Amino acid sequence: SPVAAAHGSATLARFERSAATIAESAHDATLAVIDGAGHGAHMSHPGAFAAWIRSTAALATLPP
Repeated sequence: SPVAAAHGSATLARFERSAATIAESAHDATLAVIDGAGHGAHMSHPGAFAAWIRSTAALATLPP
């Protein structure tokens, strides 16, 4: 299953670093930036956040 991290382009540097650390720590992880969002991207940019969730979930595979 995929590991995905995201941050908003307008977030604080510490949250950007946290997301980058998550993405760098896992094999085949992805890092997304939600344009214009701060730390609460799910509240300020729900459409973009939901699109990121959907695209990430589409990468998941279920074990046989």
